[in-house]
Amino acid sequence: SIGMGYLMICLEDKIDMSLVEEIGKRKPESIIFRDSGFADENAKINTIQELKKYGIAEEVVKSI
Repeated sequence: SIGMGYLMICLEDKIDMSLVEEIGKRKPESIIFRDSGFADENAKINTIQELKKYGIAEEVVKSI
């Protein structure tokens, strides 16, 4: 978490929905995930959909 939660960077090897929910609850303005942390493309899509439930726009979610 950077800038009092403004930016969150997730470098986990295995990104699961419980982690995504915790990030969503913090409502960061921008999120960067480690692309290799997702099991597959569906996991990445599900993450974006879950974050939308918390009011986080798809445009602020990036994976590198």
